[in-house]
Amino acid sequence: MLESLAAAKPLFVSNQTAMPELAGDAAVYFDPDNPEELTGLLVEYLDNKSWMDQMGRKAYERSLLYSWEKTARETFQEMLKLNVGNSI
Repeated sequence: MLESLAAAKPLFVSNQTAMPELAGDAAVYFDPDNPEELTGLLVEYLDNKSWMDQMGRKAYERSLLYSWEKTARETFQEMLKLNVGNSI
C-alpha cells in the first residue's frame, strides 16, 4: 500500500483494520466479503480522470507521512524501552 501511495496511484482497499489507518482519506474502501461492492466502485470511478488525478495527489501526499528513517528510529526507541530494567 505504501508503494502505491508514493506512486500517486488511487487505491481501492479493504475496509478492514490497518488499511484505513494507513491510507486515511487517500483511498476508497470496500467490504472484502462483498465483491459486488468493489465492482460497483471500480465501474463508478475508473473512467473518471479528474477523480483519479485527485486521488493520486491525495495518495502521494499521504505517503509523505511515512519514512524508513522515522520507522527505524521509533522501532529502535521501543526496543530500548523493552530492555530497561533487564539485566544481561
